[in-house]
Amino acid sequence: MLEQKTEIKTSSSCGKNFSIRALLVSFLLLFLISPVALAQHEMHNMAPEVDVETMPASDEVLIVAPKSIMLHFMGDVRLVKFTLRNSEREFLDIDFRYKPMASQRFMQTLPKLGTSDYYSVEWAILDSREQLIKGSFHFSFGEDARAPSYYLDQIKHPDHIMSPDYRLL
Repeated sequence: MLEQKTEIKTSSSCGKNFSIRALLVSFLLLFLISPVALAQHEMHNMAPEVDVETMPASDEVLIVAPKSIMLHFMGDVRLVKFTLRNSEREFLDIDFRYKPMASQRFMQTLPKLGTSDYYSVEWAILDSREQLIKGSFHFSFGEDARAPSYYLDQIKHPDHIMSPDYRLL
Protein backbone atom coordinates (compact mmCIF):
# COMPACT_ATOMS: atom_id res chain seq x y z
CA MET A 1 0.00 0.00 0.00
CA LEU A 2 2.88 2.32 0.68
CA GLU A 3 4.15 1.60 -2.81
CA GLN A 4 0.84 2.62 -4.36
CA LYS A 5 0.92 5.97 -2.59
CA THR A 6 4.44 6.55 -3.87
CA GLU A 7 3.38 5.69 -7.41
CA ILE A 8 0.42 8.01 -7.18
CA LYS A 9 2.59 10.85 -5.93
CA THR A 10 5.14 10.22 -8.68
CA SER A 11 2.58 10.16 -11.46
CA SER A 12 0.89 13.22 -10.01
CA SER A 13 4.14 15.21 -9.81
CA CYS A 14 5.09 14.06 -13.31
CA GLY A 15 1.74 15.36 -14.58
CA LYS A 16 2.37 18.68 -12.84
CA ASN A 17 5.82 18.96 -14.40
CA PHE A 18 4.41 18.11 -17.81
CA SER A 19 1.60 20.65 -17.56
CA ILE A 20 3.99 23.34 -16.28
CA ARG A 21 6.37 22.60 -19.16
CA ALA A 22 3.52 22.67 -21.66
CA LEU A 23 2.30 25.95 -20.21
CA LEU A 24 5.78 27.50 -20.37
CA VAL A 25 6.29 26.34 -23.95
CA SER A 26 2.86 27.73 -24.91
CA PHE A 27 3.66 31.13 -23.41
CA LEU A 28 7.09 31.15 -24.99
CA LEU A 29 5.62 30.39 -28.42
CA LEU A 30 2.92 32.97 -27.89
CA PHE A 31 5.45 35.70 -27.13
CA LEU A 32 7.76 34.70 -29.97
CA ILE A 33 5.14 34.28 -32.69
CA SER A 34 2.70 37.06 -31.76
CA PRO A 35 4.95 39.98 -32.77
CA VAL A 36 5.57 38.37 -36.17
CA ALA A 37 1.86 37.83 -36.77
CA LEU A 38 1.06 41.33 -35.55
CA ALA A 39 3.75 42.85 -37.76
CA GLN A 40 2.43 40.99 -40.80
CA HIS A 41 -1.10 42.12 -40.01
CA GLU A 42 0.01 45.72 -39.60
CA MET A 43 1.87 45.65 -42.91
CA HIS A 44 -1.36 44.81 -44.72
CA ASN A 45 -2.90 47.97 -43.28
CA MET A 46 -0.01 50.21 -44.29
CA ALA A 47 -0.37 51.85 -47.66
CA PRO A 48 2.95 52.58 -49.30
CA GLU A 49 3.80 56.25 -49.35
CA VAL A 50 4.50 58.00 -52.59
CA ASP A 51 5.98 61.41 -53.28
CA VAL A 52 3.62 63.39 -55.49
CA GLU A 53 3.35 67.05 -56.38
CA THR A 54 0.01 68.34 -57.58
CA MET A 55 -1.09 71.43 -59.43
CA PRO A 56 -3.19 72.93 -57.98
CA ALA A 57 -1.67 72.10 -54.60
CA SER A 58 -3.71 70.29 -51.97
CA ASP A 59 -6.09 72.65 -50.13
CA GLU A 60 -5.11 75.52 -52.43
CA VAL A 61 -7.48 78.44 -53.07
CA LEU A 62 -7.14 79.81 -56.61
CA ILE A 63 -8.44 83.10 -57.95
CA VAL A 64 -9.78 81.51 -61.16
CA ALA A 65 -10.67 77.95 -62.15
CA PRO A 66 -7.70 75.88 -63.28
CA LYS A 67 -7.54 74.88 -66.94
CA SER A 68 -5.80 71.59 -66.11
CA ILE A 69 -4.65 69.34 -63.28
CA MET A 70 -1.15 67.96 -63.04
CA LEU A 71 0.27 65.08 -61.03
CA HIS A 72 4.05 64.69 -60.80
CA PHE A 73 5.50 61.54 -59.21
CA MET A 74 9.16 60.97 -58.31
CA GLY A 75 9.32 57.70 -60.25
CA ASP A 76 7.61 56.06 -63.20
CA VAL A 77 4.07 54.92 -62.41
CA ARG A 78 0.93 54.00 -64.32
CA LEU A 79 -2.09 56.20 -63.64
CA VAL A 80 -5.16 53.96 -63.43
CA LYS A 81 -7.71 56.36 -61.90
CA PHE A 82 -8.14 60.11 -62.20
CA THR A 83 -11.49 61.61 -61.19
CA LEU A 84 -12.88 65.02 -60.29
CA ARG A 85 -15.86 65.64 -58.02
CA ASN A 86 -17.56 68.79 -56.84
CA SER A 87 -18.49 69.48 -53.22
CA GLU A 88 -21.81 67.67 -53.74
CA ARG A 89 -19.76 64.53 -54.55
CA GLU A 90 -20.97 64.55 -58.17
CA PHE A 91 -18.50 63.24 -60.75
CA LEU A 92 -17.45 65.64 -63.49
CA ASP A 93 -16.48 64.17 -66.85
CA ILE A 94 -12.83 65.04 -67.39
CA ASP A 95 -12.39 62.50 -70.20
CA PHE A 96 -9.60 60.54 -68.48
CA ARG A 97 -8.53 57.43 -70.36
CA TYR A 98 -6.12 54.83 -69.00
CA LYS A 99 -2.85 54.55 -70.90
CA PRO A 100 -0.63 51.57 -70.02
CA MET A 101 2.60 53.56 -70.46
CA ALA A 102 4.46 54.46 -67.27
CA SER A 103 5.35 58.09 -66.69
CA GLN A 104 6.25 60.56 -63.96
CA ARG A 105 4.02 63.42 -65.05
CA PHE A 106 0.33 63.39 -65.93
CA MET A 107 -1.63 66.39 -67.18
CA GLN A 108 -5.41 66.40 -67.58
CA THR A 109 -7.26 69.30 -69.19
CA LEU A 110 -10.48 70.27 -67.47
CA PRO A 111 -13.86 71.34 -68.79
CA LYS A 112 -15.24 74.68 -67.62
CA LEU A 113 -15.88 74.30 -63.88
CA GLY A 114 -19.06 75.66 -62.34
CA THR A 115 -19.51 77.08 -58.89
CA SER A 116 -18.80 74.71 -56.03
CA ASP A 117 -17.44 75.14 -52.53
CA TYR A 118 -14.48 72.95 -53.49
CA TYR A 119 -13.39 70.20 -55.86
CA SER A 120 -11.88 66.81 -55.03
CA VAL A 121 -9.37 65.01 -57.21
CA GLU A 122 -8.96 61.28 -56.61
CA TRP A 123 -6.21 59.27 -58.24
CA ALA A 124 -4.74 55.78 -58.14
CA ILE A 125 -1.48 54.48 -59.55
CA LEU A 126 0.36 51.22 -60.00
CA ASP A 127 3.96 51.64 -58.91
CA SER A 128 6.96 49.79 -60.35
CA ARG A 129 6.18 46.77 -58.12
CA GLU A 130 2.53 46.69 -59.29
CA GLN A 131 1.25 47.94 -55.92
CA LEU A 132 -1.93 49.99 -56.05
CA ILE A 133 -1.55 53.35 -54.32
CA LYS A 134 -4.44 55.78 -53.92
CA GLY A 135 -4.45 59.47 -53.16
CA SER A 136 -6.59 62.57 -53.29
CA PHE A 137 -6.41 66.31 -52.91
CA HIS A 138 -8.82 69.23 -52.90
CA PHE A 139 -8.85 72.75 -54.26
CA SER A 140 -11.24 75.67 -54.58
CA PHE A 141 -11.39 78.89 -56.58
CA GLY A 142 -13.18 82.21 -56.71
CA GLU A 143 -13.14 85.61 -55.02
CA ASP A 144 -14.93 84.46 -51.86
CA ALA A 145 -13.57 80.92 -51.90
CA ARG A 146 -12.39 79.24 -48.72
CA ALA A 147 -9.86 76.47 -48.38
CA PRO A 148 -11.45 73.05 -48.91
CA SER A 149 -10.32 72.01 -45.43
CA TYR A 150 -12.78 74.56 -44.01
CA TYR A 151 -15.68 72.57 -45.47
CA LEU A 152 -14.18 69.11 -45.04
CA ASP A 153 -13.60 69.68 -41.31
CA GLN A 154 -17.33 70.41 -40.89
CA ILE A 155 -18.52 67.19 -42.52
CA LYS A 156 -19.88 64.71 -40.03
CA HIS A 157 -18.53 61.30 -40.83
CA PRO A 158 -20.85 58.41 -39.99
CA ASP A 159 -19.72 55.93 -37.39
CA HIS A 160 -18.33 52.75 -38.85
CA ILE A 161 -20.98 50.05 -38.82
CA MET A 162 -19.87 46.45 -38.60
CA SER A 163 -22.06 44.14 -40.59
CA PRO A 164 -21.63 40.39 -40.83
CA ASP A 165 -20.27 38.95 -44.03
CA TYR A 166 -22.76 36.23 -44.83
CA ARG A 167 -20.65 34.99 -47.75
CA LEU A 168 -18.44 33.25 -45.21
CA LEU A 169 -21.26 31.03 -43.95
